[in-house]
Amino acid sequence: MDMKNSTFINRLKCLRELNNRNLNFINIDLYKLIIREDSLVAGYEKINSNKGATTFKKKEKKDEFLEIKNKKRLKKLSLSLGNESWRPNPARRIYSGKSGKPKKPLKKKEKEKEKKHPFFFEKVVQSSMLMILEAIYEPIFSKNSFGFRPGKGPHDALKCIEQTFHGMVYAIEGNIKGINHNGNHDILISLLEKRISDDRFIRLVRKMLNAGYLELGFTVIKKNPDMRTSQRSIVSPILANIYLHELDGFMWDLMEDLTVRNNKIRTPVYKKLDNEMLFFFFNTNRLKKLELKSIQVAMKKKEKKKKSIRVFYTRYADDFIVGIAGSLEFSTDLKSKIGEFLCCLQLTLNPEKTKVTNIRKHYAFFLRHRIKIDTAVNKAYVTPFFSEKKTTPEKKKKRVTGHLVSIEPPINSIVLHLFSKGFCDHSGFPTPNKLWTSQEDNQIINNFNVTIRSLFEFYSGAKKRHYLNRIFYILKFSCAYTLAAKHRCSLNKVFIKHGKMLTVNYGPQGEFSTFLFQPSLKRSDRKWQVGRKLDDPYQLLFF
Repeated sequence: MDMKNSTFINRLKCLRELNNRNLNFINIDLYKLIIREDSLVAGYEKINSNKGATTFKKKEKKDEFLEIKNKKRLKKLSLSLGNESWRPNPARRIYSGKSGKPKKPLKKKEKEKEKKHPFFFEKVVQSSMLMILEAIYEPIFSKNSFGFRPGKGPHDALKCIEQTFHGMVYAIEGNIKGINHNGNHDILISLLEKRISDDRFIRLVRKMLNAGYLELGFTVIKKNPDMRTSQRSIVSPILANIYLHELDGFMWDLMEDLTVRNNKIRTPVYKKLDNEMLFFFFNTNRLKKLELKSIQVAMKKKEKKKKSIRVFYTRYADDFIVGIAGSLEFSTDLKSKIGEFLCCLQLTLNPEKTKVTNIRKHYAFFLRHRIKIDTAVNKAYVTPFFSEKKTTPEKKKKRVTGHLVSIEPPINSIVLHLFSKGFCDHSGFPTPNKLWTSQEDNQIINNFNVTIRSLFEFYSGAKKRHYLNRIFYILKFSCAYTLAAKHRCSLNKVFIKHGKMLTVNYGPQGEFSTFLFQPSLKRSDRKWQVGRKLDDPYQLLFF
């Protein structure tokens, strides 16, 4: 970061420390901070690294562009923000239609692809606003929320589930219906006013929410404040997290109220038997097995346990999962309570994606992984602690505990998606990708490598990764079939020419080479990509 922006960065650090020290701290004079020229320059530099974020001429360097033109534009923007005359332009709504057909608004079922391109001023203001909101709200966000937060990703949420879902019986798979379309502007503004006491800053947020969008480049459609929040803008993820932070707090309080630890109640009889155990342990060289066993049986009879209820909640954006160690009735009641609380926020649960699952018998799905408590654990030979000393210690078979949470890749779902993209047929048999047959051989290999790397990296922390061998087989032979369809030859000739890993030479004299990437599926290579924002492989261009 440039030294000119050090003042703005120091203010952000101070703002974060104040909110971290006092969770009920009220922030004031934020608008004075955002209209400063150095804060706008910091916001510009944050988006400057993104390709296509700003518009440059072909033969113009970025540094010269920033110094000559953008300096004047940022100064003009600072003045217009100061007198509150600046208003954000409506975003352009673009639909992707098929070639040869007119572009019409598509339904959600028809896989509408909506993109919004805010202009230069909107991006700079939103980027600066994002840094201020992160400094205020990141210290108070729940540790069980992982979506669209700096330093957190989907693997952080999955690793947290793997560490905390031991002993769970039921899981609530939850999905909030249309947070970007159904969120209420007035509720969002009231939530912001709890921690921000600055009318001008609040008015700026409302201006962005009510900016509207251009339908097919002509009509300006103003959004109903009771229906939608801004979607696909720079600040929309953190505004959604602020909105859903109320749900995180509600679930945290519910967990503390409902969770009952499995504490043992030590009666006087139990304490007496426990003292006898300690006496035998410290005062005898060889403890008789039968006598020890009788004492242990008596202790179990006198021991009383409370009813065990445990709840754990994890959220990523608008998807959440709740693990429950309790009864089915308790799980259904908790699901209804969550639905009632969301109604207070004018949100609803998606009935198709929200359900209660017994994860000891069936799989629950979260972040494109399937989760289950693996009860079929093989018994291992262990040496009892109180076994008699012999030359060969006596070993017994015992069921070991730990690592029972199984997070696996959904192979059938991946195969169906590959089928929809033209990599295979409905039964999983590889087919040529007809969209890539017109490209060069090396580009075909690179396209398949992007697909393989993104897919296998996304499932790098899952268990039973050897199931992904089927996916690699489909993509490998789909690549071979694509090359065969391009050159109109047999599959056998493709492997004879390019080898087992489909090595392709290219360049003016064939001096460069590329080959198909083969991922490692060893158990020792299993690792969660913690702290990284992984792209969803199902939404990539090549997948």
